Amino acid sequence: WLMIYVHADCRPCDALLELIDRDETPLLPSKVVVVIGGVGVEDGNVLAQKFPDLVEASWNTDPDRLLLKVLQLPGAPVVLGMRDDVIEWSLAGVLGKSGDVQSVLRSWVAP
Repeated sequence: WLMIYVHADCRPCDALLELIDRDETPLLPSKVVVVIGGVGVEDGNVLAQKFPDLVEASWNTDPDRLLLKVLQLPGAPVVLGMRDDVIEWSLAGVLGKSGDVQSVLRSWVAP
């Protein structure tokens, strides 16, 4: 599964979340866990509503950014490829070509 760590009011974070297109990869949204750092539940719900293709994703908040610290993430956005609760790979920062990122995301959740 994919864990995506984002912040509110972060353009690169929004751009990353917009890459997850349910029409192109139907299984992808259901295999995504989105964690929003620095916001509470209400603000997290507002952000989740901005991305209708991610309605099946699991949305979580990290108001104190503890997960960011525990996992020693460099900031946001970060995508983590997880298997059996182990981080196998990560992509961080302003991600390049959208097609390249989409290809990585799709390949990770392919049946």
